[in-house]
Amino acid sequence: MKNACTPWSRKYPILASVMTTTEELPRAWIYCDGSCIGNPGPAAWAYVLDLPDTRGGRTVTAAGFMGDRTNNVAELAALRRGCYRLRRTFGTDFKVIVYSDSQYAINTVAGIWTPKKNLRLVEKARTEIERFPDLGIVWIKGHAKCEGNKRADRLAQHSARSRVHIRPTLRKGTVYISSRDSMLGDPKHLVRI
Repeated sequence: MKNACTPWSRKYPILASVMTTTEELPRAWIYCDGSCIGNPGPAAWAYVLDLPDTRGGRTVTAAGFMGDRTNNVAELAALRRGCYRLRRTFGTDFKVIVYSDSQYAINTVAGIWTPKKNLRLVEKARTEIERFPDLGIVWIKGHAKCEGNKRADRLAQHSARSRVHIRPTLRKGTVYISSRDSMLGDPKHLVRI
């Protein structure tokens, strides 16, 4: 059976990098998504942190309303805030894979595309992800059957529609674990940052 979080696109050979540090670091997955009702319009970011190797497993979710912004701004904010929350709550000693359905966020933060707008936000996201010793970003198809991404999408949409913030919520256990371990060894569509 196909892993629901397997990247779909085969047209980006530049995204095939290998994570270089040892397997000794604990694993962490960040699912991030932005939502915008109209573009521009009421926007929100959301993330789901999945830490299977941390004290029996932990999952953290959060979302935030941003006012009237574009979808690209919401996607960048989700990526930055997910990395920020992981660093501030658990530290940086993780082998991190970030899942995003935004090619704009991935390619601008990785330096593949040169941003013409949102320069400050792109720089903040780059600064945040560079604090991790081993971090890769995987593009996944939006609204795919990846549970972590679907949860981040629902949180972002709810926050944008309701114009509310959802404070970080820590849960014991890892809710979104699937057969993702294969992703750590499969470098297709992984941007090494």
